[in-house]
Amino acid sequence: MFLLGTYLYETELRSIVVDLDCLNALIKILKDNAMKYNMTTEYQSGDTICNGSVLDFENDITIKKRQIKNLTLTAKGDGCELCISIGKDKLNTLEMACDNKGAFMQLKEELREWQELYKNKNPLIVLAPFTAKSELIRCIFSILLSFITVLPLMISEWQKGLSIKFTDALMVILCVAFVYYFVVLGLSSLFLHSVEIDIGNNYVRKRRKIANWIMTVVIIPVILSWIFSFI
Repeated sequence: MFLLGTYLYETELRSIVVDLDCLNALIKILKDNAMKYNMTTEYQSGDTICNGSVLDFENDITIKKRQIKNLTLTAKGDGCELCISIGKDKLNTLEMACDNKGAFMQLKEELREWQELYKNKNPLIVLAPFTAKSELIRCIFSILLSFITVLPLMISEWQKGLSIKFTDALMVILCVAFVYYFVVLGLSSLFLHSVEIDIGNNYVRKRRKIANWIMTVVIIPVILSWIFSFI
C-alpha cells in the first residue's frame, strides 16, 4: 500500500506474536494519536470481514474454530496514515506516513516499543526463515549437529587404531551438515513463523507442542544414546 506524506517509514515486521492483547495495545496507540482504524480479516475458510475492529474478534463466537489467513489494519488521522499487513500471503510490513515531523517521530517510537513489547520470546525464533541472520545461524547449527554426530564415530575408529584422513573427515562432516541444514530448514518452516497470528485457531502453536514432545521424548534421547554408545 502506497501512503502519502512528508515523512515516510516502512519496516518489515519480525519476531512478533499478534494476539488480542497485542492488537488492543496497538489500538490504544492509534487512539492516543487521534487516529481512526479499520481492519480487513481473511480467514482460511475463505470468509473475509472488511472494515472490522478488535471487537469483531471478541464477539465472534466461532473465532476459536477458525484460522486467520491474512490481517490488514489501516489507520488515518491527525495528518498521519498507517498500514500494517500480516499473514500467510503478506510480506508482514508496517508502513507509516505523516505530514508533521513531531507526530511522525512520536508515533514511530511508540510503534517500535509496541513491537518490542510483543516480541516472540521463543529462543528458536531466530531460525524462522528467511533472513540473512537465520540462514547464518542455521548453517552454524547444522555444522555443529554434524560435528556432534560424526565425532563419536571418528573417536571410535581412532580407538581401534584406524587412521582417518582430515579431508575425508571434513567431507563427511560437510555432507552430514548439508543434510541437517535442509532438515532444520524444513522443521523451521513448519513450526516457526517470524510473525505469528495467535488469534482463533493457531495451527502453528499446536504443531509446535507436538514437536516439543517429539524432541524431548524421542530425538534428544536417541542423540544422547548415540553419543554415549561410543564412550
